Amino acid sequence: MAWQTVHTFGLTNLMGYTPLAPLVQASDGFLYGTASRGGVYNRGVIFRINADGTGYQVQRAFGAITNDGELPAGKLLEASDGMLYGTASWGGAFGGGIVYRLNKTGTSYTVLKAFGDSSLNGVNPQCHLLEGSDGMIYGETINGGSNNVGTLFRLQKSGSGFGVLYHFGALSDGLYPVEGVVEGSGQMLYGTCLRGGNSGGGTIFRFNLGA
Repeated sequence: MAWQTVHTFGLTNLMGYTPLAPLVQASDGFLYGTASRGGVYNRGVIFRINADGTGYQVQRAFGAITNDGELPAGKLLEASDGMLYGTASWGGAFGGGIVYRLNKTGTSYTVLKAFGDSSLNGVNPQCHLLEGSDGMIYGETINGGSNNVGTLFRLQKSGSGFGVLYHFGALSDGLYPVEGVVEGSGQMLYGTCLRGGNSGGGTIFRFNLGA
């Protein structure tokens, strides 16, 4: 049989429901993902499952700590340190979302960055994250920045060294980046914006991460 449903969400809300992001198969063979709602605190969960659909397990329920994130959205990243990195588009200490890190076993959960402390730093990350060839973590916010239409940011895997690399919305620039970036040759980052550009229908952009 070519098509098979291997897991159904919503059978119990504690296990999470409404998954918005793609899955990632990590180095341990499990598939990892997020559900945007459900869990003990109804703020979403991080889960893992075997490729055949067995062994579904909630690794982390958002809301278990003070100032935790809410509404995880982007695809998880397994970085070179073996940890999982992701974003939640709401919640955190300032209400504007977070970047977090988690061991694949479900332990060592850490909020690395809380957005909303300043709108210039960006608000509401919904993207997948990228580990660049320089070892830094790159991502986007869909709101905030100097024009309130999104930012491109980076930070160390430790959470230090956060910086906004670009504020979207200048001139005929794109608006509202949402999916995250990929790295091409020559240390160039590539991504898309939902809207903006000369015709208003969105843009494809590139950025030199060595800049």
